Amino acid sequence: MGERWASVAYIRRECTSRLRSVFSKGMAEAVTVRLASGLVIDDATTKLRAKFKQWPWERYDGCFRANPKRVTVGDIDRVYQLGARAARAAYRELIRKHRRELNALLAQIPQKALENANLDAARGPVVKLFDLVMSQPGIKLANGTKFLYPFRPRFLAVIDSIVENYYWYATPVRNEQRFRQLQATKRGGAYVFELLRLLQEDVRSCRHEIDAVLKQCAAEPFAKAPRVRVVESLIWHYYAR
Repeated sequence: MGERWASVAYIRRECTSRLRSVFSKGMAEAVTVRLASGLVIDDATTKLRAKFKQWPWERYDGCFRANPKRVTVGDIDRVYQLGARAARAAYRELIRKHRRELNALLAQIPQKALENANLDAARGPVVKLFDLVMSQPGIKLANGTKFLYPFRPRFLAVIDSIVENYYWYATPVRNEQRFRQLQATKRGGAYVFELLRLLQEDVRSCRHEIDAVLKQCAAEPFAKAPRVRVVESLIWHYYAR
């Protein structure tokens, strides 16, 4: 009897230990991303997976750019893979009229990651590039960023109305001065630049958490997503779901 009860006690201890290990591992895997702008995203890995399940990586992000400094009419199709609503003729006209200017400005945009870039040093070409693109009738903020993002995926971001509205309403709660700067530039390239500055602060504030999320998604195509794309995607999914 004594040996039997000893065996039962051993089995119970082993089961309890293994269950605790499983639950502890599960808890450790849940990454919380806290943005400097105020948003707290629990279980960010699950949310990032859900976002790219809705908008698969290969439909838009996975499209290879042969030349990141040259715009062609072949770049137009990609925009519609992410739900752009601008008329195709608007992009064709933009490229027909301003191809050389677009290429010249793209050549001045950093190819390094946004969180590591000197954003102020790039202000001139960033503002001019988005001023040029968004001056084309039918192409505004969302459609403009969807068009240009693939040329600098580590530096730029896809900023649709959901991401824009998040920063518009979250910024005054945390920093009124920064909101005044954003408010003063509510149009064109200068406005995009201020939004990129806010995104840069958010990426810098949680880069380790972002890396942990990407590590957990190592088997997914979007495991190579730039950090800025992760932050922008998590904001989008949080409010779009």
